[in-house]
Amino acid sequence: MINEKGASAIGVLHSLERFGSKLGLERIAALMALLGDPQDKMKCIHVAGTNGKGSVCRYIYSVLREHGYNTGIYTSPFVIDFYERIEYNGECITGDELEIYTARVMEQTEKMLAAGMDSPTEFEVLTAIAFLFYAEKGADFLVLEVGLGGSGDSTNIIKAPITSVITSISLDHTERLGMSAADIAAEKAGIIKTGCPVIMFVDEEGAAAVIAARAYDLKAPLIDVQKKQRGVTRRSTDGYEFWINIEGRAYNDIKLSMPGEHQVRNAACALCVIDLLRKKRLITTTAEGIRAGMRNARQPGRFEILKIGAAGLDEAAGCVEAAEHVEAVEHVEAAGCVEAAGILDKPAVEVVLDGAHNEAGAAVLADTVAELYPGEKVLVVMGVLKEKRLDAMLKHLDRIAGEYIATEPDNDRKLSAEQLGEKIKNNGKKCAVIADPREAAAAAIARGNEFGLIVIAGSLFLIGAVRRYLCEKAG
Repeated sequence: MINEKGASAIGVLHSLERFGSKLGLERIAALMALLGDPQDKMKCIHVAGTNGKGSVCRYIYSVLREHGYNTGIYTSPFVIDFYERIEYNGECITGDELEIYTARVMEQTEKMLAAGMDSPTEFEVLTAIAFLFYAEKGADFLVLEVGLGGSGDSTNIIKAPITSVITSISLDHTERLGMSAADIAAEKAGIIKTGCPVIMFVDEEGAAAVIAARAYDLKAPLIDVQKKQRGVTRRSTDGYEFWINIEGRAYNDIKLSMPGEHQVRNAACALCVIDLLRKKRLITTTAEGIRAGMRNARQPGRFEILKIGAAGLDEAAGCVEAAEHVEAVEHVEAAGCVEAAGILDKPAVEVVLDGAHNEAGAAVLADTVAELYPGEKVLVVMGVLKEKRLDAMLKHLDRIAGEYIATEPDNDRKLSAEQLGEKIKNNGKKCAVIADPREAAAAAIARGNEFGLIVIAGSLFLIGAVRRYLCEKAG
């Protein structure tokens, strides 16, 4: 929850929205110089990619923490609350801390304006806050997720990351990054620095070639995760198990708590990072520590499974507020104070929350549902932003959807529920239209006895609104 001081700082940051979202490093470079360039005082692992970068960051972060390293993780967007974006050693930045660091950074921003310079954007100021926060915490490592693209993203102000990671390339944000996979790859390859190792898992050959060429030009050693021997040994709704061989070192019995083949590739990327850090003698690891770190890594809203009904929510849910028009149910001791949205005399409803916000995300979501829930009747609750390639997304989701509920993300760039519903109906699918995402989720759960699975998918702004409704932690 946002306390009073946190709300004040967040209000200051949101006031910068008027400057829009701009790529380019001129403003962030000037701001960081005024702050003493704290970003140059940390060991950074820089992660870009169309999909999967958040999960890759989370696996790396979890393994480093498991081995006792003081580690920060900077990600976007948030799912539950704003503070998630700046996390250190398992704790999010507090409201008081955000207030202090915001004031310090905004003081330097005022100096920029007084000198006639352009104002930094909200994301640039937040990135500066994060760098200053982690540097003063004395972080051993910072796992740094690119916000948008690569070369022009404010996180790219770092000069020499331990490694640059590119997790995937597909068509998304084409209006900003380019109309082809090769164009997008060129933008994301902008995070590669001279002599700094590059780890990539890119399927599209043209995009992979662009990244490889950039790495070659900058004499940056390239590790192609696709070429590593690996195999999946177990698939289930509670996670996958796999093995991988990296340069002759076997990583066996790796269990993931996040399901899906795509999570295996994300985890493989992360293990290549860990292996590189070990070889550079920046960390020491144990086999059990690596397994525990990978197993404990979780990313809210990425094929996250909740069971809602008489048994309450899944143990991971935390404290949950019930839907207004359904009965609140029992506390779940392992989760703390839990109120579940469900009806006591009905069996549990299985709900998947997934931030499948583009074509590639919709494809892996559909593949994972088909693999783990074969033959089940599926109700899809969907909400997207206007700029998304809707036809391409629906092509994949139509493979699993028996029916839809069209709703809207909690964002000004949302596609209206009416427009989405009309498109779905034109594709020959039955679709209800409920604009409010909370009401849409409650309506889906109320019909849970008609379906084997409810999937809530699309923008992470939608997933955040629904997840806060279903499983918001107390405090």
